[in-house]
Amino acid sequence: MLSKHFGGNFTLDPNKFQEWLKDDLEDFAPIGKKVYEFDRICDKHRHYEVYKIRLNDKKFPTQMNRCLQAMLYFYIESASFIEKDSSWNYFVLYEVVKKFKSNPTSYRMIGYSTTYENIEAKNSTNRISQFLILPPYQKQGFGKSLVEGIYKYYIKSKNCHDISVEKPTKAFQML
Repeated sequence: MLSKHFGGNFTLDPNKFQEWLKDDLEDFAPIGKKVYEFDRICDKHRHYEVYKIRLNDKKFPTQMNRCLQAMLYFYIESASFIEKDSSWNYFVLYEVVKKFKSNPTSYRMIGYSTTYENIEAKNSTNRISQFLILPPYQKQGFGKSLVEGIYKYYIKSKNCHDISVEKPTKAFQML
């Protein structure tokens, strides 16, 4: 069943999984355009970045889209997949983790949102659709920061007329 969403490249061997994970962590760099960043000082200084990815971007692998979409099924009861279309975007929030080994910087995904841009009208309307902050990062203000990044991005657009949220939950309304 999982291969339907994640593709055929998976393993049940824990050692092989660890090896693949290590390779992915060393090679990974965010796709898309950095549109927002912020810092927090908790136990130590931490830096976060939001990247916008157009769903039909050739640099955005189908496998990554499948994995992000499939993640929703684990956390959102009525989740549904979105079709690959030039109107859909991802806004992905990462913590930038400084390391001093082979790759000086790695990225830890905190969460993401999808948005739909209706750009056919003279004044575009933008809709926040799917929104997920992973459980270890919930109730820490990351949802608010991601929404802030999305709003700041669209407000800069001269023809942005409206930003709305599709079926907001009570928790989302509290942001």
